[in-house]
Amino acid sequence: MGVSIAIADSYLDPLLCMPLVLFLLDWERQRIWHSPNLSIGMVLCLTLVLAVIFEFAFPVWNSGFTTDYLDVLLYFIGAALYIAVRLQ
Repeated sequence: MGVSIAIADSYLDPLLCMPLVLFLLDWERQRIWHSPNLSIGMVLCLTLVLAVIFEFAFPVWNSGFTTDYLDVLLYFIGAALYIAVRLQ
């Protein structure tokens, strides 16, 4: 459609990544494996692992990726949103 919103283009993906990934992982654990919900510790650990992979490992493997430290913060904000919604 040709619409470009610079801040959304840059930061919406890392903000929404963790809530979507964590919701799907939690859904899989409950429906398929009949496991309990993700704990807050697991959420924070998964967020850290994915942030390191996306922001530090991918740029080393492929020069098409760049490291953006603000993205790491947005991954954790997205995880906090997931926790806030799940605990209500």
